[in-house]
Amino acid sequence: MDRNELSRRMVSGPVVFYRRVSTKAQAEGDFRHQLRALKVMHPRFRITADRNLDLKEVISGYASPEKRMAGKLGVGLKFLHRNPDAIMVVTEADRIARKAEIFERIDAQGLGGRVVDLSSGETVSDIIRAGKHKKIEEQFLAHRKACRTGIRRYQQSGGVLGRKEIARESQKGSARAQAIACERRDDVLRVVGKLAIENRGRRSSLAQVGDRLKDLGIRTGQGLFFTPLRLTQFKKRHGTKWRYAEDSYRRPRMRIRRKILSFQIETRRKRNASRRVARLDNLTRFQTRIINRVRPADTDLSSHHPYFNHIRHSLPVQVRFQTTRIRH
Repeated sequence: MDRNELSRRMVSGPVVFYRRVSTKAQAEGDFRHQLRALKVMHPRFRITADRNLDLKEVISGYASPEKRMAGKLGVGLKFLHRNPDAIMVVTEADRIARKAEIFERIDAQGLGGRVVDLSSGETVSDIIRAGKHKKIEEQFLAHRKACRTGIRRYQQSGGVLGRKEIARESQKGSARAQAIACERRDDVLRVVGKLAIENRGRRSSLAQVGDRLKDLGIRTGQGLFFTPLRLTQFKKRHGTKWRYAEDSYRRPRMRIRRKILSFQIETRRKRNASRRVARLDNLTRFQTRIINRVRPADTDLSSHHPYFNHIRHSLPVQVRFQTTRIRH
């Protein structure tokens, strides 16, 4: 890209300033160094949240393409797709990646002419045409091989790597990793439950769950996207919790329905009990009225009341005793 054109676009924007380091120890110093280098080359550039995008990432430059596209580099490329006038800038070409495949993927998306190395003024397309992306990878592999050879020689000569506290620190790191994994699991299950509520109880496909997790920025422990295959493995590990999350729409409604049904059953039971008591009271009053109508001089009560014998046998024992035949 022409220097004048680059300067104009750096001022007019929008610009994605991408900064990458390999380790957390490098983050504080190298991020500041890359910003100073940018200010030296383009003093008029300002990082404004409403116009430009500042992306910082701690990740190996030789990480897999899938992991890189799931990180901040993928966020910056999406920003370029949404904003046709935007460009992405880095202070050096190896800040983009140390793997040639990453450069080729950026160029395959049609963004090779909009990702610029400020130190040389070359775009990713220019770097690929010159074959510099492969040289960056070769230099990195040679440097890594030399480091490993030096460590091996140091150990063979009696050198000791590590510290005595490494066991205790490993336990703390393992506990921290387990806590992070539990938080990630809860985030995924929370998304599954929200989708179930939005779909009114209908189960969402694994592809829909993966797309929602991707939009929310939730990644696997390795920093990768949740694909249907990875979600299938996740579902096998947490089957009970997954089914509980899918039941988020139906479960509260069933709870309310059970409460309503139990209330109706209890109300019906009380109503039937009160009706039964009322019927027994009416029957007792009716039978008592019949007994009171019978005169003491009568020798045969059934002659005056044809249904008296039927009623008498339905009376309690104490009342039935009073209705026996009376003689003078």
